[in-house]
Amino acid sequence: MQLYKHLIICCIVLTVLQRTKCKSIDKLEEHYGQDIFELQEITVANTVENKEDDDTKKVESEKNGEDDQIPTFDNRNENAYEDHVENGQKVGNDTFIYSDGRKYVGQFKDGKFDGQGVMTWKNGDLYEGDFLDGKRTGNGTYTSANGPKYVGEFKDGFAHGKGKESWKNGDQYEGDFLDRKGTGNGTYTSANGRKYVGEFKDGFAHGKGKESWKNGDLYEGSFVDGERTGHGVYSYNNGNKYFSYFLKGSLNGFGMVKYANGDLFMGSWTNAKKDNHGRMIFGNGTIQDSA
Repeated sequence: MQLYKHLIICCIVLTVLQRTKCKSIDKLEEHYGQDIFELQEITVANTVENKEDDDTKKVESEKNGEDDQIPTFDNRNENAYEDHVENGQKVGNDTFIYSDGRKYVGQFKDGKFDGQGVMTWKNGDLYEGDFLDGKRTGNGTYTSANGPKYVGEFKDGFAHGKGKESWKNGDQYEGDFLDRKGTGNGTYTSANGRKYVGEFKDGFAHGKGKESWKNGDLYEGSFVDGERTGHGVYSYNNGNKYFSYFLKGSLNGFGMVKYANGDLFMGSWTNAKKDNHGRMIFGNGTIQDSA
């Protein structure tokens, strides 16, 4: 609400000041520098993107759960196992080895993986935790040999519920998962010091959130599919603040810049670049218009 109040006030001030005679703004850019008109620093890589694109990642567990479709024990020609059988069903703690190299060691019930168990894959992946009716369900840890590690809740073979996913480079996500993707509320922390706290959808920052950097910069506002889109406030560590509408990480539309010394600039931007017209209101009351 605070952001919208600022924008409404700016619109009213602009309407009133249009009737006021103002001085030239020819040297305004020279006085403040290029960042009064362009906001290139804000167009950095987006939070929680695909991990091949930059140092942030889409929050999504590696396995899709299909490996937990455990067969009944009537295909002895394809798989090998060490078992204890009662009344034609496996019971207790036993070992089941698939022909493709997968191996399960743990509890069984009614011929299916059920209870505590450990599943390993030929590529080195490992899951240790709860099984229910042949699927990873409950609490467990999934460690990928070449990817992230997930610790948390599972349902029907997927990361689902509360959990924490960490990568070898030090990045991590902790929060809600839905069908193996970060969805709900969570915190994504990059090894380089960047941090996002807020809402997620399908593995991306989506909704309201805060993005902060190691140098002290902060963005608070709306995100869509991992990008700053919607109304938001970007605060630099030097005290300057940008109140504006963002589109795919860049300033777009009407906004204002509030400087640490009390000066105020109002205008509009397109793809982070200032449009032709704007108004500067200095702390001493002097007003200057851009061409």
